[in-house]
Amino acid sequence: MNAAKRDIYETWIGAGIVMVLVSIVVLVFGANGLGDGSYQISARFSRADGLSTGGMVRAAGVPVGQIEELRLDEDFRAIVVLRIDDGVILDTDATASIVTDGLFGQKFIQLDIGGSDDLIGEGQEITFTEDSLVLEDLLELIISRAKQVRRKSDDAATEKQP
Repeated sequence: MNAAKRDIYETWIGAGIVMVLVSIVVLVFGANGLGDGSYQISARFSRADGLSTGGMVRAAGVPVGQIEELRLDEDFRAIVVLRIDDGVILDTDATASIVTDGLFGQKFIQLDIGGSDDLIGEGQEITFTEDSLVLEDLLELIISRAKQVRRKSDDAATEKQP
């Protein structure tokens, strides 16, 4: 009789542990995308500098989703997969831009909703995109432009001398 009680006791303990593990799995996967009220779309960029998985997606400055995946296509363009809240309705002429939060802040995707009558649905792609602006490239452009202006002014000053 003592062994039978121990077997029943061990069975109940095992069942309890299995229920706890199942609850943990449901909580973990439930919070990460199983029926979480969102849909997935993508956008292609020539440059996606500074973006990372889990990054913010905003519309009108309000968080509306996150970056789910970054990968390259066959033409070496960046495909950014976005997870967008169900309440955000995007038109087919919506735009996606990579912007920086402040001068040296974190980069995120800024969505402009658009004004078309047709809507983007699950798995579709935003066709109008604006690439990431790289600060080093901008500084290089400013410096080269300043050098051109200086050369022109030096040439003009040389021509005026007798």
